[in-house]
Amino acid sequence: MSQHPSTVTLKDFCPSPPPTIYATEQYGVATATHFGGTWKYLSNEDGSWGIPLVIRAIPGTSMFDAMTPYGYGGIHVHDSLTEAEAQRLWADSVSVLAQSNIVSVFFRFPPFIPAEAGRAIQFPDLSVERASSTILVNTSENVDIMSSLTAKCRKQVRRGQRDGLVVTVLAAEEDNLREFRKLYIASMDRIDAKNEYYFNENYFDELRLLGERLRVSQVHDSAGHLVASSLVLLDDDVAHLHLVGADNEVRGVNNIRIWALLDWSQKHGIRSVHLGGGVRDRDSLFSFKQSFGGEAVDFHVGKLVVDQSKYSALTSRMQGGANLIQESDDSSFFPAYRRAGNRLIGSEKGNGHLSQQDMRKVEE
Repeated sequence: MSQHPSTVTLKDFCPSPPPTIYATEQYGVATATHFGGTWKYLSNEDGSWGIPLVIRAIPGTSMFDAMTPYGYGGIHVHDSLTEAEAQRLWADSVSVLAQSNIVSVFFRFPPFIPAEAGRAIQFPDLSVERASSTILVNTSENVDIMSSLTAKCRKQVRRGQRDGLVVTVLAAEEDNLREFRKLYIASMDRIDAKNEYYFNENYFDELRLLGERLRVSQVHDSAGHLVASSLVLLDDDVAHLHLVGADNEVRGVNNIRIWALLDWSQKHGIRSVHLGGGVRDRDSLFSFKQSFGGEAVDFHVGKLVVDQSKYSALTSRMQGGANLIQESDDSSFFPAYRRAGNRLIGSEKGNGHLSQQDMRKVEE
């Protein structure tokens, strides 16, 4: 039986490199900065167990709730941990959450690491369920990426090439992040996006701390004008399409933008690209992403009520008219006491991308 320190605490750092960029301190602090909260890593001493969390105050109370950072933070359980050890560490984690006056936690599991959701299903009191499908594209060296596209998608890519569209993938720097943000904001203005999709400079300043793991993809037209740009997050073997800004009046711009990212990833030894999913499960945005030859993989979410009595009391207050937070009018929203008004974060139906709710209008 393997030996792992069993003490679980909330830390300001990751004791060992987490399995995905979404669980890193730099990404977590960026999302906490934007959504309001504090990033912590709930882990044992050697990092074989880890849960990235954004902890937020529940307005009007002395209580808190938490979520894994928007994206795919999940619950990291190292392969060397036995089931008994994982169960003990889960129990220790729930105890720490309760002692920290955290009422509930919402989890998002990485579709590109399916084992995380698979192991989490076994944890007591944690409800794990499939939320939607996302697209993972194989970019291994033996894959002919252009041939993997659907005929319609391939036609759009070649149209963009004929029209002189040029794509570059660059290290993130102050200048190209500023250019991205300008184009991204214009895209959000055009589709009348909600306020939560407008990221301030502090968010991008924090993302820059990811260093080489943050890239900026740019598409220029034949006259040298920037017509599309994307932020790309990099794991060792997976690239993640994160945020997008584009001028949809330019034909083929979104097709060539994604195709070029697949091509760049393959040339740089990245074995797959995660494009995310749609606004709703298997909608037209999902179909557009699937046209790049990807595999549909399931995205799971998890819901944990740490303190049932406090959760019930908060929900009753909301139902009685004392709306604690204005976040969603969706009856399936979790936690229920944050249900009212516009949707922000914490819903079981969220699919991981920060701008996903409105990206269909940008990408199609």
